[in-house]
Amino acid sequence: MKVWVTILVLILCGLSLVAFAEDFDICSYTNSTCDDGEECEDGDNGDCVDLDVDNTFNDIGVRAICQDGEPEGSIQAWNSDSCNGVQVLDETAQEDFCYQVGNNIYIKLFCDDDICFSAFSTVKMADGQMKAVDEVRVGDMVESVDSRGRRTFSEVFLIQHGKQTAVRRLRQIHFNTLDGKASGAITLSNTHLLRVAKDKDAFVPAKSIKAGSKIFVVPETESEATAAVVTKILNVRLPVRNIHTMNDRIVVDGVVASSTTDALPFLLSRVLLAPLKVLHKIGMGNIVQYIDTYSHKLGRTSILKKLLH
Repeated sequence: MKVWVTILVLILCGLSLVAFAEDFDICSYTNSTCDDGEECEDGDNGDCVDLDVDNTFNDIGVRAICQDGEPEGSIQAWNSDSCNGVQVLDETAQEDFCYQVGNNIYIKLFCDDDICFSAFSTVKMADGQMKAVDEVRVGDMVESVDSRGRRTFSEVFLIQHGKQTAVRRLRQIHFNTLDGKASGAITLSNTHLLRVAKDKDAFVPAKSIKAGSKIFVVPETESEATAAVVTKILNVRLPVRNIHTMNDRIVVDGVVASSTTDALPFLLSRVLLAPLKVLHKIGMGNIVQYIDTYSHKLGRTSILKKLLH
């Protein structure tokens, strides 16, 4: 009995990794068209997000809720970072809508519940083909790296958001290799992990990457990862997909990334995802897909989310 309880707990913990990420972004601007001076903060459903990190916005606190990737209820703002002062905004929440919350202070809400790459990003297959992420299927062998940064190929055991057509807000991170021989861009969600070391599993979330940051890529002519410098970062809105591989690493758009997010350290995530991989290997991949789909539906409730986190 204890064995089955342990297995169940591990599976539930694994579900928390494949189902959840940050719930929304609140972005602040200095003009009424919301296109100047953008600074964004992550938020969990119902929590108060402090917009005033650098003490430049007179302590603005914002609350919002996203459900199934869409705003739900109202977006609210207060003149305190604890959301208990004077309320300065209480309106029906709309995504990508520019709200004024004070003198020369404007905000936008973006639902950010996906752990994803762009559906149009590309991956290399074991046979040398290049495929869009949207074309990859469970059982495919896709380009990855081992723990020392050497090119390998790893089997896909789960595809997420495969039927989703709505666009999501993503970061497009452009890079040049340090030797100047290769350049490109990867498009992914804020919480997705990028590798920042060649020969060890050191990952950071995409939201922490800035111009000048170092990431690792695998150029077509190389057999292992090499360093690249980030040249610029853009915000784009595209359909999304996520690919989970058996070794939890993947090379997307030529960049070394993880299949997981910053919810937990990479090594712990690997342990907690192990039960789902076992189900896939013993021919029960359909159950893995069902678990993922069902957990996304259940995981929207705050109680379950806290339990699984």
